[in-house]
Amino acid sequence: MVPVSPNGHIIVTLESLYQQKEGRFFIDTTFNPHEHSTVTGTIQSLPLRRGINGLRKGDEIAFSYLVVAGSREFRDNAMDVFYEDDLNSISLTSWTNKKKQTIYREYLHNNKFKAWLVNEGVIVDQILGTEGDIESWMGKFTFNSTTDESFKYRLPHDGIDYWRVPVEQIYAVKRGRKIETVPGYLLLEKPAAKKDKWGVEFQEQRVKVCHTSVTSELKPGELVCVDFNKTPSYKIWGKEYLVARENQILLKCA
Repeated sequence: MVPVSPNGHIIVTLESLYQQKEGRFFIDTTFNPHEHSTVTGTIQSLPLRRGINGLRKGDEIAFSYLVVAGSREFRDNAMDVFYEDDLNSISLTSWTNKKKQTIYREYLHNNKFKAWLVNEGVIVDQILGTEGDIESWMGKFTFNSTTDESFKYRLPHDGIDYWRVPVEQIYAVKRGRKIETVPGYLLLEKPAAKKDKWGVEFQEQRVKVCHTSVTSELKPGELVCVDFNKTPSYKIWGKEYLVARENQILLKCA
């Protein structure tokens, strides 16, 4: 069963975490991964509350790169790792971590061992058994240092990785070949850099509106001026766009 968000998250699936190809060439996504994060997905379920009118299951949506790149979290397990102590004992071995927890393993006789975990001077777990029993018990403790990557918006469920997309981070929806923006947003054509007569590069101040919402007063094909510092560039459905809020439009050109 597909999970459903109770409040304000669209549940989607992604083809991959990163946009890994540029034409016929593969991209090294380890370099500036936020620039290559996947920003489109297919809707699997809609929230019970605080959704966006008009969206339906199966639609493709475009959203902020923060859903993938901005939700990356890293957990270092250095505090949990047990390192062997120097006890200089034939029958007793111990390991301690940075939390000051200690595991003791003692050989008794006739292939019998005893092991126990001490936390703040108190035995909190222990076992008596064969060497195999002790090894199995110790398997639940950490003896190697690792750094795990996780994503706060990823939602594993029934063997499938779903993603929670906050409604405020959704920019546009695509059905077939038709693209519409979410009310309040515009997709603008990214202008190519030009050079003046002295060879200095500059950006054209006027840009063309490519896609709008059904409620927008602007129409595709119209020219507007925007502040390029506030309009991030996104590669959405194979084309480069500037994503702008309608209230960021400085003026409409005649």
